[in-house]
Amino acid sequence: MCTMIFPGDPDPGPWPDWWHRHGRKMRLKLAGRAEVKIAASVASLTITRQDAARDDQPRWGVVWEITHDYDRVRGRVSMTDAELATAFGLVDSPVPPDSWWLTVVFDAGNMKVGKFIVHRDYLNISGPGTGQDGDPNISIRVDDDMRAAIIQIILAARPAEEVQRLLRQAEENWRWIETDLGAG
Repeated sequence: MCTMIFPGDPDPGPWPDWWHRHGRKMRLKLAGRAEVKIAASVASLTITRQDAARDDQPRWGVVWEITHDYDRVRGRVSMTDAELATAFGLVDSPVPPDSWWLTVVFDAGNMKVGKFIVHRDYLNISGPGTGQDGDPNISIRVDDDMRAAIIQIILAARPAEEVQRLLRQAEENWRWIETDLGAG
């Protein structure tokens, strides 16, 4: 974890060494039923629905652009609902076997090789970086507005019956949590 403190910095960390501190400037700019845009002055991330892949799982096109002092970097990955939800901290999915050892090396909560690495609210797409200017990956400090926007696009892409089923399941889970907490 980073322990560097910058004079006058209202949030000195700690954050992961692989995460760039400018990720704190990223804000939700657009939250629609088919698109989410998160941006700051020199970086942007856009998430849009893609056609389903061969496995019929819904896919999301995740595109980012970063302007460095003398260069511009663009990247694109495709994510499933589960990968997108995990990246933004909505679910705690199991770490894939090919990524587990990297969570230990990079002190991450979760990651999917070539797609994202996340530790608490600190997200990098498409993977870990140096935490310095010039990295090709985008860093984002995920907040509740961003999480709500991701929930919205995932649910908007599903049939109404499935959304109702998911909401009932979430309500049942919440009742169980309230009951469990109340019993203690």
